[in-house]
Amino acid sequence: MLDLNSIDSREDFKWDLISRAFKDPEFSSSLKEDPHSVLEQELGRDVARGITLAVHQESPKDIYFLINYNPDLPQKAGQIKVEPDDNPEAVLVKKAWKDPEYRKELLADPHDKFLQEFGSPIPGGRTLRVLEEDRDQLHLILPAAIHVQELGQDASALTDQDLEQVSGGGIVGWILKKIGIDPYTHTGSSCSSASGVRG
Repeated sequence: MLDLNSIDSREDFKWDLISRAFKDPEFSSSLKEDPHSVLEQELGRDVARGITLAVHQESPKDIYFLINYNPDLPQKAGQIKVEPDDNPEAVLVKKAWKDPEYRKELLADPHDKFLQEFGSPIPGGRTLRVLEEDRDQLHLILPAAIHVQELGQDASALTDQDLEQVSGGGIVGWILKKIGIDPYTHTGSSCSSASGVRG
C-alpha cells in the first residue's frame, strides 16, 4: 500500500509502475493516456481520490528529473548529505532539498544550474526538464528506453563526441543511462532507474 508520507514507499510504488510500463506496452499506453484511472486500479478509488499522478515520457532528447517530495523536510534538511558517488540528478535534488533558494534557481533555469554545478552543459543539445512533487502529487518519469522501444527506434545512435566522452563515465555516462543506453557497450539497455532520489 502506498504511504504518501514515506519516501521509500512513494519511490517503490513509482518504480513498480515504471517497471511494468517497460515490460508491457499496453500498460505504458494506459499510464500515458489516463494516469488517474491506473492510479484508481492500483490503489482503489477511495485511496486514489485526492492524489494526482502525472506521467512524463523521456526521449533521447528530453531528459527529466524530479525534486521528489521528501516528508522529512524541512526538519531533517541538515542531515542530507551529498555523497562523492552521487549521480548529477542526486546532487542537484539533494541540494534543492537542503536549500529553498537553490531549489528556486534549479526550477527556474535547470541548464544554467547544471552548468554551474558541473562545469559542463547537458551534452548533445538535450533539454533538461526539472519537475517538483508535493505530498499529494506523484510524478512518474518513463525512461527513454520505453519511448524508443515503442517507436522501434535505435537507442544506440550516438554522436562521435558522445562516444569519445563516454569512456570516462561521469556526466555523459549518466545522460546515456537516462536515455536508455549502456554507457560501456553503447547499446540499448533495459529500463534504467527513473524514479526519484532517496534521502
